[in-house]
Amino acid sequence: MDETQAAAVDATRGSAPLGSAAQLDTPDERVIEIGWQALLLPVLAVAVVVAGWYLGRMIGGSKVVETLPSPSPVVAVPTSQVVVIGPDGRPMPLTGSSGITDAGVDPYAQPDLDNDPTIFPLREVSHPLLDKPVPDFTLTQLDSGEDVSLSSHAGKTVLVNFWATWCPPCRREMPWLQKAHDNYKDQGLVLLAVDGGEKVPPSMAEETIQRYVTQSGLTFPILWGDAAYQLQNDWSVYGLPATFLIDTEGVVRLVHTGMFPNNATLDHEVRKVLGLEEPAS
Repeated sequence: MDETQAAAVDATRGSAPLGSAAQLDTPDERVIEIGWQALLLPVLAVAVVVAGWYLGRMIGGSKVVETLPSPSPVVAVPTSQVVVIGPDGRPMPLTGSSGITDAGVDPYAQPDLDNDPTIFPLREVSHPLLDKPVPDFTLTQLDSGEDVSLSSHAGKTVLVNFWATWCPPCRREMPWLQKAHDNYKDQGLVLLAVDGGEKVPPSMAEETIQRYVTQSGLTFPILWGDAAYQLQNDWSVYGLPATFLIDTEGVVRLVHTGMFPNNATLDHEVRKVLGLEEPAS
């Protein structure tokens, strides 16, 4: 069969020779070619996103660096400008004895509360016993086991201090109370330290108090036995330590809650009630 006859046969079958226009137009056999240019668009989109993220990181980081404050130079603080807050909530300007000099500040230095001569004003308190006759009480004296009443010291200046062995501020000011007792007992001062309750079983309370008193070398009367806190309720004592200074007329002249700022301040307040301090002009 020659080419003419083959073409005639194909024509009768309704088909076209391979590669002819008729075959390409047949819907079931259409061929769609995708060139490399079509793949370029998503690649460019990803590249733009990555570049934007990197540029944003660079710009944000530079802004953070620009806004960081420059280191402040170390400046020596004169002693007169250094102030700390004392136990009673008032400013306590530190002295040279606390380790601070005009050349700078020792951040680990502590004020010398025992020897600093500064007298700090105490905060004013509103207390139901202030400037009122003091209520009487009777407790057991630790060393003798005898009952001691406050009224037995009538006509004398009395300092009543509520404390406990587990109370750090109480322990800190105990040496100052001992000094006051030693300095003014011959001038009419009576110091009574009332134990405010121990955090041990009742059977161990006396032993616990006695051990601390012996180790600390305390020689003023220690009273205990207020197990029901009745005395503390009567005297409106809601925290330790608490100190009451009573004049010779039996009137409460000072109520101080918390530890005294230093030994000098405690000594000053005792001298005032004893009448040994000149009144402020």
